[in-house]
Amino acid sequence: MLREGSTFLYAETDAATSHLHIVLTPPENGEAVVVSITTLYPDSKLERILVLHAGDHPFLTRHESVPAYPFAKFFPIAEIEAALANGEAKPREDASSALVARILLALIESDRTPNHVRAYCRTLADKPKI
Repeated sequence: MLREGSTFLYAETDAATSHLHIVLTPPENGEAVVVSITTLYPDSKLERILVLHAGDHPFLTRHESVPAYPFAKFFPIAEIEAALANGEAKPREDASSALVARILLALIESDRTPNHVRAYCRTLADKPKI
């Protein structure tokens, strides 16, 4: 069962390699906000608002990495579960709640996050925790 903090390796249709994907929000209406993590190369044009290091997640062992905020999206849970069931995606260890919180805060601050994703995540951040 996918939940906030679930992670999986997945190659989007236009990607040559699989990237770590992190479910950032609780599933709602059959979808959740998901962001992929990619290696940060020295000449990269990727945003460095949040740089992840080896050990921030068990999958991150060698390279500095960054969330690919321009590609953050509402991902259908059924699509992720189907990809996991047929082997197109591979489950990984859950992300810690602290890591999810760091990624979400930077997602909200990023100018590169799609506006509808940022707005939704901002409403979650504004809700009181019970």
